[in-house]
Amino acid sequence: MKRWRLLRPHVEEDVPLSQIAAGSGTPERTLRRWRAGYWASGLAALARRRIPVARSRKSPHM
Repeated sequence: MKRWRLLRPHVEEDVPLSQIAAGSGTPERTLRRWRAGYWASGLAALARRRIPVARSRKSPHM
């Protein structure tokens, strides 16, 4: 899980998020969001969520 691999040094070793952001190219704001989710819900919060594809609303008579 890529998100956990990035956050793990911060969670387990107190590596600053700014250092992880600089080394990974992931914005620090994104890392903070992932960290908040991890604190709230654990590893499950770091899983990528599928976004449903929107269906076309065109009328069949068009």
